[in-house]
Amino acid sequence: MLNFSASPTLEFDGADAKALYRRALARENLDNVAAAFKDAKEALRLSPKDKAISEMLQRLVIANNEKVKKATSMDNKVNDMSKLAFEGSAKDKGQKVQGKSVPILLAVAEDSNEPLEISVCAIRIVDELIKNHGRALLFLSMHDNDGLRSVRRVCRIMCARDAKEYVDAAGLILQRIFNALAKMDRSKEIKPDPEVAEALMFIVSSGLMARATDDPEGHKVRIKLAALLITLLQGPVDLGVNLVTNDQVTAVMLQMAASSNLLMQSVAAELIVMTVVKHERATSILKVGLPILRKLYDSEDENVKVRALVGLCKCAAAGGDDASRATMKEGAALKLAHTCKKFLLDYNKYSTDVRRFACEGLSYLSLDADVKEWIVEDSLLLRALFCLAQSAGALCVYTLATIYVNLTNSYEKPQVDEELVKLAQFAKHHVPEIHPKDTDDYVEKRVRCLVEEGAVAACVAISKTESHKALELLARAMLAFSELEDQRGRIICEGGTKLCLRLTKEATAEGKIKAAHAIAKLGAKADPQIAFPGQRSYEASVSDSVRRRILKEKAVPKIEDFWFMTDHEHLRAAAAELLLNLLFLDEFYKDTVRPGTDKLKLWVLYAAEENERLSRAASAAFAILTEDVDANRRIFEELKSWPDVFKEIAMHEDPETQRRGLLGFANIMESDEKLCSEIVASELFRVLVAIAKLGAANESRKGAAEQAKRALAAAEKFGIIRPTDRELYERTNKVSTIAEE
Repeated sequence: MLNFSASPTLEFDGADAKALYRRALARENLDNVAAAFKDAKEALRLSPKDKAISEMLQRLVIANNEKVKKATSMDNKVNDMSKLAFEGSAKDKGQKVQGKSVPILLAVAEDSNEPLEISVCAIRIVDELIKNHGRALLFLSMHDNDGLRSVRRVCRIMCARDAKEYVDAAGLILQRIFNALAKMDRSKEIKPDPEVAEALMFIVSSGLMARATDDPEGHKVRIKLAALLITLLQGPVDLGVNLVTNDQVTAVMLQMAASSNLLMQSVAAELIVMTVVKHERATSILKVGLPILRKLYDSEDENVKVRALVGLCKCAAAGGDDASRATMKEGAALKLAHTCKKFLLDYNKYSTDVRRFACEGLSYLSLDADVKEWIVEDSLLLRALFCLAQSAGALCVYTLATIYVNLTNSYEKPQVDEELVKLAQFAKHHVPEIHPKDTDDYVEKRVRCLVEEGAVAACVAISKTESHKALELLARAMLAFSELEDQRGRIICEGGTKLCLRLTKEATAEGKIKAAHAIAKLGAKADPQIAFPGQRSYEASVSDSVRRRILKEKAVPKIEDFWFMTDHEHLRAAAAELLLNLLFLDEFYKDTVRPGTDKLKLWVLYAAEENERLSRAASAAFAILTEDVDANRRIFEELKSWPDVFKEIAMHEDPETQRRGLLGFANIMESDEKLCSEIVASELFRVLVAIAKLGAANESRKGAAEQAKRALAAAEKFGIIRPTDRELYERTNKVSTIAEE
């Protein structure tokens, strides 16, 4: 009312501060904050010292801010959107289109013709909109009052596209809906409402599960349930096992197996196979499911029969390679293996899928040591596996690779601490027992049989898969095959090196390491151009161009880091071998013998080391470096303890190291008279004389004796020593005057 009395006054006199104040007050009471604020602002300008106007203006500023905040909030936007889209509040077509933006976002997300980036963006926008509990419930009620249509819509969103990025984003929406229904909010650490959770469990157990167990026409529901459980057992195993161990689910599984429907029987058999993931679970399945599996095995349908066979094989092998945890009687595993063999050999009668399932059953049984020996002794069975690999390819990669890994015992083994084993035995805890046929001798024999029967070619045939875990199994098998030095040529010829090169790129982290070890073993004693055809060779022993490339890449400092290493003998020896090959390059040789470095001294010291591999490489380098007289003089000048070091080299236990070292001594004595006289004046001279007297009885030291005679001949040539009468007699008559033992 004040508004109507104040407005005419302002029309007559627009500069009336009291009239502006009264109209602003009236508009404030009518919740017209924007107009009230405008009037109050003008009134304050006209009357700046009026406290009432100032206080009112402060109230209006606060009210205006709250109104703006509320208008721009996500809750208000969603409510307005819902009113405009579904409650008839839209004034025109534009507002109605604007109100339906969430449904439009969902439509964009589900449209397969839209680019993936746009669909993912639309899903993420919807996800942001429904983060709040209230907005999520409002989202469910957008299509109808009870929200059922929206629930179906949300569930279908995940299936709209196959891209992982899209599925992950759509899965978040489904999770938010579940959280909202359970009155749960992770961001605020609000746990689910117990009453809602209890009501949900009642619906699941008494409502949803009832269709699977009590409904005579519920076979479609049972098949879908089984398919869901099979999928879960192949992915999140713990979740799948928790569901399968439910008594009602177990009852459904056994009910399906006892059905006359072949499809239900096949699915039930496959579910039982997937269920046996642990020894304890296998034991419980044996109690209730063994008769069902036997009944399924007697089926006339080969698909049901072979799936039941896989279930029996998995139950029989649930104890793993622990001989003390067998789940069936002794000999049962061999009988099942014979049955699998029948399916595998008759490739004219049975399809590739059936033989693939038989191979899977055999893969479980191959954990048994008796079955391992039986498999490798049957050449027909090994050839049948090879034929299956050629026909099925990547479809049987996991099962066939598992067989090879089990037969070669190349699976991951826990490190056994003897003290812990004794403690476990004292406490009467279970301790795994190794089968007598799983010792190293048996394993080597099995590996040899597999390689000779084409296991490498089979691995190559099945390697075209994207499964990183399956490729790791192949890498383990290839490493076991490459352990046999006499079979490495066959492995290379059958494509083993190409397979290992691929595995170093595509397998798991552990698989890449195993494949790299296999490559190192295959290339250790083979020509790289033959072992790795078409590949760039970086082996320093190949040619000067390769050695120059190694120097150009500035790899020498890194190699020398390993060469100086004292806590890893194998790496130090490998680095020494590599640097030895680099010595054949003139540039590197000159860099090694030039003054100002300790490399020359280090080669001499390493030649006296006990490690055979390191001492051989170092003594060979010593023999090469002593061809330079300046290098020889540096050795005597810089290495003050040379007499003791030289004696250790000359008396080395390894004959080859001794021969190479004496070759270096002979080079030194031939190169310089002064150096030769210093050696003769030391105790090393007597050692050389003793080695030169070694007869035919020391055949392994024959090369060392020849080099010792060469060194003494150099001293005799310079006139430093003269032969004794006895020596002259031996040379003339070519006989030894020393009695041989």
